[in-house]
Amino acid sequence: MSKRKKEAWEHMSLRERRAAFRRHLRVYLVMCLFFFGVNAATSYGNWWFYWPILGWGLGVAMQGVSVYGPLADKEDDLAQNEWETRSLNAPDESPESLELPELDKRYQDDELV
Repeated sequence: MSKRKKEAWEHMSLRERRAAFRRHLRVYLVMCLFFFGVNAATSYGNWWFYWPILGWGLGVAMQGVSVYGPLADKEDDLAQNEWETRSLNAPDESPESLELPELDKRYQDDELV
């Protein structure tokens, strides 16, 4: 995995990681069917399609363990659940009821430079 992809993965939330895993799993399953189809159409009696499926499947399995298994970031999962619970239990607030004291301060033109 490249350094840029690794950094992007580390900054993703648990929800984004799970979505990325599901997307990766769908692509893997479609490609499994593709490999089988190509193998069945071109090589009679010589089955090779399971080798790329096994190799790629190892990567998919490791990603699944890192997202759903014992290696998953449980702190992020707990924070996400807490945020969802708090947002569900909180009364609906209109934007007018929110207090934003830093927006009430008026600046002079010379203060902005």
